Amino acid sequence: MYRVAWSAGFVLALASFGIAPAAQPSAASGWCSGFVARVEPLDRLGNRYAVALATHDGSHRTSGTLALYHGGDRYDVCFSGANAFDPRDENAIPSAIVVRFPAPVAIEEATVTSIDGTACAPLSEPWLSGRPVTPLIGSIRVGLGARARGAARISDNAEFWTRWSAAAISAPESAVTDAVAGDARIECRRPPIRATTTHAIGPQLSPEAENRNLSGHVQILVTLDDKNAVMTTRVERSSGFAELDRSALQIAQGSEFRSPVLHCSAYGGSYIFDALFGT
Repeated sequence: MYRVAWSAGFVLALASFGIAPAAQPSAASGWCSGFVARVEPLDRLGNRYAVALATHDGSHRTSGTLALYHGGDRYDVCFSGANAFDPRDENAIPSAIVVRFPAPVAIEEATVTSIDGTACAPLSEPWLSGRPVTPLIGSIRVGLGARARGAARISDNAEFWTRWSAAAISAPESAVTDAVAGDARIECRRPPIRATTTHAIGPQLSPEAENRNLSGHVQILVTLDDKNAVMTTRVERSSGFAELDRSALQIAQGSEFRSPVLHCSAYGGSYIFDALFGT
């Protein structure tokens, strides 16, 4: 059984290791509606961590399970009522899912494994220790100089995350229960492989767009299956110009990608393809 409590913006979760492991996701189960954006240690020993969730589908509250990995060990964490934030929403504040472990651990990977009781495949790349989370799968720059910037990483705002961690540290001690350890192990320990662009086609601008010398930044959300195929695309952030948005969609739809791999199993998910147009 999982025991979960929450208060004042915190989601206080019990991590369980080796007890009632989460079901393995399949292609039929679909993707999780959120992904782990940040895992932050809350003490020097590594007994307690805070986890933040993000989403591509508008900030919302959600419940489910996480998998946190240390060495070959997997810890399943149940959470309820956590606010997953959409990076496009500047006013969204992610909940701190606060997890305490019975002994010090160094969390190396983290991913969402189920939503509302249904197992699901990762929506984006897993959180990996020492590597900032960015759902960016690739980018193309058309007529831009060296100073052009792409999409900001989810973890860029250091001041915000410092305040978030400080608030998580103040979570009431009485609400956190020790985890129960088991003996399950992860069989495949090969490093994860990120989703990447293997070939991006050239820009396809109309003569009108070229004559108007339009510039802008478009983000396309690309959803892959586990066999490198593009399933869907949509404009995640518009440039404000329909011509540039259409060109960015055509580039993403015609480009080739490689699906990510976690623990030796390929999966799909949704990722940002950046297109920057300018002079």
